[in-house]
Amino acid sequence: MNREIKFRAKHTHVMSGNEHLNGVWVYGYLCGNGCYIEPEEGIEKLIDCDTVGDTPD
Repeated sequence: MNREIKFRAKHTHVMSGNEHLNGVWVYGYLCGNGCYIEPEEGIEKLIDCDTVGDTPD
């Protein structure tokens, strides 16, 4: 059984002008050292590692 496991975490946006994105839940795949999520769009986003959890099915 091959099941892809997706995760969710809160986005931490560090660019000025986009502060409104801080704390927004993002969904996707953990990559690297676990401090990034690659959403289905293929864009990597910096996340708050303390908020990582699996997505409810």
